[in-house]
Amino acid sequence: MDSRGQIERRKYRRFQVQDIAFAVLRDQDRQLGQIMDISMGGLAFNYIAGGGNADSAFELDILLAYKGLYMKKIQFKTVSDFQIANKSPFSPITMRRHGVKFGELTKKQTSMLKNFIKEHTIDNMDAYPMMGLEENMGEVSNSL
Repeated sequence: MDSRGQIERRKYRRFQVQDIAFAVLRDQDRQLGQIMDISMGGLAFNYIAGGGNADSAFELDILLAYKGLYMKKIQFKTVSDFQIANKSPFSPITMRRHGVKFGELTKKQTSMLKNFIKEHTIDNMDAYPMMGLEENMGEVSNSL
């Protein structure tokens, strides 16, 4: 169970992203959002709701520009997309959170994702930098 008393269904533990990283949906609208947490099985990102449909994409890119990290064409399936509370109650901007489950990753994508998690995340469970990460980063299987 998680801290809210709900049963955790994820196969891989999520880690909070400590650096500013972005997910870019590879559809005609090229929607951009800030990655909030990530695992070997998926990620969640916040984005400004606009005219595009986040559910129309099936591939995304991960971008950490100032570190030169660019992972492209990661296949995914949407598992959630919902409106989140705006920090400023008077703002006309609507924010949403999009949760995705990765599809089959290439060996290069798997390696880059492991490195991203090791170098650019914080362990949510105990708020210490990546201790014992290897046990949480088993090989991503085709059964995602």
